[in-house]
Amino acid sequence: MDFSQVDDATLRRYRRVLRLRTHRSTMHRDELVAAVTKHFNEQQLNEKDAVSHFIYALRNQGVLWKANLANRIGADNAGDEEENRD
Repeated sequence: MDFSQVDDATLRRYRRVLRLRTHRSTMHRDELVAAVTKHFNEQQLNEKDAVSHFIYALRNQGVLWKANLANRIGADNAGDEEENRD
């Protein structure tokens, strides 16, 4: 991945979230790109696990969305029922 195309805010967020150890708290863009690129390239990835997690997330994304929608509809209908009782 070419991190030189990524904006500065994203690079700083990557550095902060992943707690990259750097020599200075403020860095020039070139140094930050080099540090992020080095860290990214050093990560080891088990492709089988990554694909499994991705498929699991896709399958369950709809389940969570439907559950949230059902809760919202249920809450909305509960208010309607109270109005109909009056």
